[in-house]
Amino acid sequence: MSDVPMEKIGEYPYQKTDEYLDHVKLINQLREELSTAQKETSMCKVESESLAMSLYSKHYKKEAPDFGLCDTPSGVITQIDNMVAGLSEENERLIALLDQTREDLWMRAGKDSGGFKVINLSDFIWQDIKATLKAAKEGEQTT
Repeated sequence: MSDVPMEKIGEYPYQKTDEYLDHVKLINQLREELSTAQKETSMCKVESESLAMSLYSKHYKKEAPDFGLCDTPSGVITQIDNMVAGLSEENERLIALLDQTREDLWMRAGKDSGGFKVINLSDFIWQDIKATLKAAKEGEQTT
């Protein structure tokens, strides 16, 4: 291999043998691939940071006001993964709360010994459901 600096490859006509030209071609291909990979990594970092900040702003800003993004794309993706997992847990908690509310409503409405009793849910009961869900959400945000 030549002692010619990378920036000077191709500038010395006395070295332009077939082997040398193949070497230069390979180096240029590698430079191009590296440049493409760096651009893609940069774009991935920007997009992942945008997604992370969007998730944070929409779902976690009140709970974690001092949030900061990791420096690397893999770190940001880990943060996104953690936030999405937290949202899944929140959904499961809300579903359980809704199931409990449904059961509470059933207990309020009463049961027939002959089977289920048909009831019409009044505006009062729906307001109660909304108030219960709102109180649960607010309680979670203050803890």
